[in-house]
Amino acid sequence: LVTRLFITLFLSVIFLFIYRFFISRHLSAMAAYARNLDIHQAGPPLVLDRAASDNRTPDELEQVVQAMNQMQSHIRAYIDEIRQAEEALRKEKEFTETALNSQQDTFFLFEPETGRALRWNKAFSEVSGYSDEKIATLPAPASYYGQEDLEKAAAFIGEVKEKGVGTIELELICKDGSKIPTEYNVSMFEGEKGSSGYMISIGRDIRERKKAEKEKLRAERHAADQEKQALVGQIAGKMAHDFNNILGVIMGNAELARMRAEDENQTRILDIIHSQTLRGR
Repeated sequence: LVTRLFITLFLSVIFLFIYRFFISRHLSAMAAYARNLDIHQAGPPLVLDRAASDNRTPDELEQVVQAMNQMQSHIRAYIDEIRQAEEALRKEKEFTETALNSQQDTFFLFEPETGRALRWNKAFSEVSGYSDEKIATLPAPASYYGQEDLEKAAAFIGEVKEKGVGTIELELICKDGSKIPTEYNVSMFEGEKGSSGYMISIGRDIRERKKAEKEKLRAERHAADQEKQALVGQIAGKMAHDFNNILGVIMGNAELARMRAEDENQTRILDIIHSQTLRGR
C-alpha cells in the first residue's frame, strides 16, 4: 500500500511538472501577453518559449498563439481605419469651419419647428453681437427680428417648405438694438428621423445697397425735376413768343386805326390799347 501511494505521489509530481513545463507556463505567458497588449502601439507578436515542432500541423497551443496574433493584427488594422476616419473627419470639420468663418455673409442653420440654432459662423456672432453660448440658447428667428418682420418670416418659411428655396429681406436686430437690413437666401433640407427639416440662411448686409438705391432714387427725382423745369421753361418761352406775336398784331392794328381815327374818344381808346400792348411786350 505504501508503495502504491509512493508511486501515485511520484506520478502526480511528474504530471504536475509536465503540465507546468509544457502547458501552464505557456498559458501564463499568453495571459501576460494579453494583459500587456496595447492596441495603440504596435508590438512584437506572441512567441512561446518552446521547441519548434517538426509536425506540419500546429498543435493546440500554436493554434491559440496564431489566433491571438491574428486577433491583434485585425484589431490594430481596425484601429488604424478608425484613426484615419477620425483624421479625415477632423480635416473636413476644420475645412468647413474655415470656409464658413472666412466669408463675410452670415451663415445660420436652425430647426424652424423648435427654433433651435444648430450652426452659425463667426460673421453672424460678430454682426449680431451675441456670444456663441448665447446664440445657442436664443430661439430663432423670434430673437432677432421685430413683430412685423416675424409675421413676414412666418409666411416666408411656409413658402420655403413648399419650394425648398427662397429670398427675403428682413431687419436683423442686434444685441445693442441697432437694425441691419439684410437679404437672406434660404434653403430647406431634410433632417434626422423625427425632425421636420432644417433651414440654412445666408444673410448679406444690404445697407450700402439700400443707400445706393436711395441715392439713385434721389438723383432720378432731381433729374425729373430739372427736366420738368426745363420743359416748363420751353413751354413758357413758346407761349411768351406767341403772346408777343399776338400783341404785335394788336399794337400794329391799333396804330393803323389811330391814324385813321377822326373821333377824339376813339383816338384816346386806341392810345390806351397801344400803350398797354407795348407794356405787355
